[in-house]
Amino acid sequence: YSLPAALLLMAPFDILASLAMDIYLPVVPAMPGILGTSPVVIQLTLSLYMIVLGLGQIVFGPISDRMGRRPVLIGGAILFAGSFAGNPAMPAPGSAQMAARPVHGVFRITRHPMMWGFAIWAVVHAIVAPYSASFVLTLGMLVLALGGSAGQDRKKAKLMGDAWTDWSSRTSFLPFGNQLSGKAAWKTAWPGRRAFLIGVVIWLGATYLHPMFGAPVAGLWLWM
Repeated sequence: YSLPAALLLMAPFDILASLAMDIYLPVVPAMPGILGTSPVVIQLTLSLYMIVLGLGQIVFGPISDRMGRRPVLIGGAILFAGSFAGNPAMPAPGSAQMAARPVHGVFRITRHPMMWGFAIWAVVHAIVAPYSASFVLTLGMLVLALGGSAGQDRKKAKLMGDAWTDWSSRTSFLPFGNQLSGKAAWKTAWPGRRAFLIGVVIWLGATYLHPMFGAPVAGLWLWM
C-alpha cells in the first residue's frame, strides 16, 4: 500500500475507540439513578474500560499471537462453563455451605469465572473486530463483567459475612492470581474435565452461530 492509502485505511480505526466512548457518554448522567450508584463510579467506567482494554491487549494480544485466538476464547468458555457448579456467588440457597467447601475446578483460577469469561470474550473481540459497533458492545460487556465482579464481592460480603471473607481469602479475583503469587501450585490451574469439555462445546456452538448473526465464519468452521 502507498502511504496515503495506508493512512486512509488506518485513520478510521484510530478514532473508533473515541467514537465508542462518545456514543456511551450521553447516557452517563442517567446511569447513577438507573443503577443505584454514584456519578463518580459511573465516570470511572470509562477509565476502567480504557485501562482494561489496554492491559487486555498487552496480555491477551501476545497470547493470541502465540497461541491463536481460538485457545484464548476456549479458555473464556471453560471459565464460563465451570462457573455453574458449586458457585457461592450464585443467588442460590446454601451459598455459605458452598463457600465452606474446598476450592475446586475453575474457582482455583478465579472466584469470578463467569465474569472473566465474558471479559476475555470482550477483549478478544475488541482486538479482532476493531470497529465502532464492536467497541460499543465490548465496552458494555467489559464494564458489566469487571464492575459486576467487584460489586458482587461487596454484596456477598454483606450478605454472607465471614463465609464470603473466608472464600475470598482462599480464591483470587484475578485469573491465576493464586498461582502467580505462589499460594497454589500451577497444577491446580486445571479446570476439570467436565468444565473443559462443556467449555469446548460452548465455543463450538458460539462459533457455529456466528454467521447467523451476521458475524464472519469463525473457529473450526472455517475449514468445513
